[in-house]
Amino acid sequence: MSGTGDEGFYDVMVDISGNIIAVGRHSGQYPYIVKFDSGGNVLWQKYYTGVAQNNFYSVYVDSSSNIYTCGGANGMKDHVCKFNSSGNFQWGVSLLS
Repeated sequence: MSGTGDEGFYDVMVDISGNIIAVGRHSGQYPYIVKFDSGGNVLWQKYYTGVAQNNFYSVYVDSSSNIYTCGGANGMKDHVCKFNSSGNFQWGVSLLS
């Protein structure tokens, strides 16, 4: 990833199958999740354009390989999201109204 300098991976976790999930910000404005296999090959990557100017700062993967992110804008962690093992959005909760 290259560009504005306000991008990159902020957190990484390994799922039960040994796949690597990395979260961060891409192109200076979009939250980003990438899933790699244990050999470092990209399995899928998702950009969440509906939440521009936000980041995913942390990630957790449960025993069913569901992905949970915590993120926000300007360093504030103000939302939690759940994605399935394919990176499809399931739900999100904002802590700010």
